[in-house]
Amino acid sequence: MRTILFAAVSAVAFTSGPAALAGGDPRPALWEFISVERYVQALMQVGAMALREQVDFTYTDISSDFLSSTIAIHGLKIYPEVPWPAETPCVVSAERASIAGSNPAQWDTMRVRLALYGATASPSCAMPELSQQLAATGTQQIVLDRFEVELTYTVGPGRLLVSTQMGLAELAAVNVNLDFEYFAVKQQDVAAMLSSASVSIEDLGLWQKIKPILPPSMTDPNNAAQIVQGGLKDALSSAGPGPNRPQALPPEQQEFVDSLAREIRRFVTQPGTIAIDVRPAQPVYLNAEIAEDLPHLVSVLRPKVSNGVASRTALINAAKLKAALVAPQMLDTAERRSIGMALLNGVGAPKSPATGRTLLKPMAEAGDGPAAMAIAQDLMAEAPAAAYRLVLKAAENRTDGAARLLDTLEQQLTTAEVLGLQAENLPEPDEAGFASISAMRQLAVAHLSGLGSQRSYRRALFWASMAAATGDASAAQVINDIEDRMRFRGEAAAAAWRSEADAAGAEALEAWLSKGLAAKLSVRQQ
Repeated sequence: MRTILFAAVSAVAFTSGPAALAGGDPRPALWEFISVERYVQALMQVGAMALREQVDFTYTDISSDFLSSTIAIHGLKIYPEVPWPAETPCVVSAERASIAGSNPAQWDTMRVRLALYGATASPSCAMPELSQQLAATGTQQIVLDRFEVELTYTVGPGRLLVSTQMGLAELAAVNVNLDFEYFAVKQQDVAAMLSSASVSIEDLGLWQKIKPILPPSMTDPNNAAQIVQGGLKDALSSAGPGPNRPQALPPEQQEFVDSLAREIRRFVTQPGTIAIDVRPAQPVYLNAEIAEDLPHLVSVLRPKVSNGVASRTALINAAKLKAALVAPQMLDTAERRSIGMALLNGVGAPKSPATGRTLLKPMAEAGDGPAAMAIAQDLMAEAPAAAYRLVLKAAENRTDGAARLLDTLEQQLTTAEVLGLQAENLPEPDEAGFASISAMRQLAVAHLSGLGSQRSYRRALFWASMAAATGDASAAQVINDIEDRMRFRGEAAAAAWRSEADAAGAEALEAWLSKGLAAKLSVRQQ
């Protein structure tokens, strides 16, 4: 006890500032040096020293913005090791690099986005052949007018999205997108379910720069296609199992080889974009061993090669989009729903939230759960009460994710607001609930969760009180769960709940007597 008291007194003396000092100039309190920004910068400094074990880099300054979860690094220079001999070191420079993290409100999502601004790379960062060709064209440095890498991991379902965009000014643009339905690291391996992937390379002038110094075989369309075709076929054949490998490739592998050769032939004639897109009918399981097996990957993923950036999602038909805007009654329910969600999310059509809400609102009010959820998720940040009204109905219809969203929205609303919203349009008690203890218990749980019956803590208490009166332990636990929900939320919340609980108790007592439930339920029923 004496040790604890001494520590407390010492802490007060240390942090109280000038008043605690006997003499000398005033000294600021410790708390004046503590802030989120200083803490983040200290972590970055420690992280920088640890990261230098992997790659050499320097910077001039770090700044952080806690509210936007962003860290900015200025004057960044990176000296990565390249897997080929280089006469001069590879240097990547950026006037500014930003590292953005997750929104603090999205606790189940981990997000990291790295972007470089005003970035350049020395020619030695490219492979020797390309580096020499760039030097021959007089290119002194590679200008990165765009470089972004974003990883988004949703912890609950284990979903991982990876997106990389790199633009080399007047040379090429590279885009890579990976969508894993499930991704987990398991000791020295990974377990992943790949839903889709796309890689595209767009020529922005690189071909014209290097074409004059390439050998004739690489600038002739047919020769270039044959070289790629033969090299890829040899790679797939040599990677196959067993010493007696078949001379012919399996059809799915041969199709990939032929399509890539076709696009190379076209590219040499008319430079543009080469895109490789993977869209399996069902997510494909991958681990480290499978990822190294090129023939197996081609067989199961069946990549498609095209002359344009393959869309990662189905685009809304223009005629149907116009009909949705001017005459939505011409479309069926499924079409209006998909178009409305596309407008809300900006996936499949340009994002126009107001238009999307207008299209989905009649459906949501009629009880369409997915439509209600889509609008609610769009409104929850700015209008949580309106979103809650919509989700109440969606949850009652057992729409996936609705119960979770109800819980989230209740953290943004006061208890009095929640109880008021639940009371709106709440139907009378279901007569079927008076038939048995199990029926009462079931309705109590349904009203508590909001699944199958509208969420209403007052109505859940109504049914649970009558079932608990018979000694039902499950119903008593429902009451405990409700009380736990209402505890420690302030006097206003306590007063609002007392009023609702008193009303629920009076209703339960009246029903107990008027319906003769004591006699009806005297024999315990399951």
